[in-house]
Amino acid sequence: MWAISGGQCGKYLHTTMQILLDLLETHHELVPGQGRYTKGVRKELLTMSPATIDRYLRPRLLYASWIAYRSRTVC
Repeated sequence: MWAISGGQCGKYLHTTMQILLDLLETHHELVPGQGRYTKGVRKELLTMSPATIDRYLRPRLLYASWIAYRSRTVC
């Protein structure tokens, strides 16, 4: 969800989660019962607080910032 949303922070991702899930289900990108996506997962995503979303994303954000730091060019 985070990558699809363009890397939004938890506050904005929480606000747009319903819209994103509805769109992905409408276009059959997410189908309840296929893969690891279930109605229970959908419910968890929709009830997750912005702070919890940020805690889940923290390792990914730290890795992304480390890659950006390592890839910069020093003159």
